[in-house]
Amino acid sequence: MTKIAGYRCRECGQQFLPPRERCPSCDADAREEAEISGDGSIHSWTTIRVGPTRYESETPYTIVMVELDEGPRVMGRLAAGQQGGRGASVQLLKIDPERGPIFSLS
Repeated sequence: MTKIAGYRCRECGQQFLPPRERCPSCDADAREEAEISGDGSIHSWTTIRVGPTRYESETPYTIVMVELDEGPRVMGRLAAGQQGGRGASVQLLKIDPERGPIFSLS
């Protein structure tokens, strides 16, 4: 299973990404690297039917904002051909260097 590289506050335990100097929860400056599972649920989504030139051949595709089980939210895509709505469970399939995180309905 693919994981996401994130951070954990050594003071309050909050996990977060992207990297920041201070914890978004308690404002401490003590952080450590942590793996985040990539499991979560769809918070919001939109389906792209007319894409930018470099992704035109991939339309339609769905962009999702996923609330990860550990708390952070991350934007990514649903796997080709999948559509889901708010609250649908997803898991991270891979992180594509061109497209970012790719999630699949679970």
